Amino acid sequence: MGVREKMLDEFGPEVLKKPVSKNEFYASIDAMTEAYKAVKDRLDELEAAPIRYCGVWQKSEDYKRGSVVTDGGSAWHAVKDTKSADRPGASDSWQLMVKGVR
Repeated sequence: MGVREKMLDEFGPEVLKKPVSKNEFYASIDAMTEAYKAVKDRLDELEAAPIRYCGVWQKSEDYKRGSVVTDGGSAWHAVKDTKSADRPGASDSWQLMVKGVR
């Protein structure tokens, strides 16, 4: 659904026929600027934590969010920082990426 359709659905056709005041125009620009900033901040956060392959999972290692390890033939992605002995599959810190065959 496009912007026009969403506005028609939310406000109705009569509201869209009225001219926009200067204040309404600037308020909409401010709202779009804030929405853009939120998306940009999220993108910057995602780009700052790239995926890194760290080899076979080691019990004694701590892993950072974005780390990828293999364990039991499967590939696991750390969705948050992990503590040592926080084994993939036994914790919500890891998400299965590729299921291996045993």
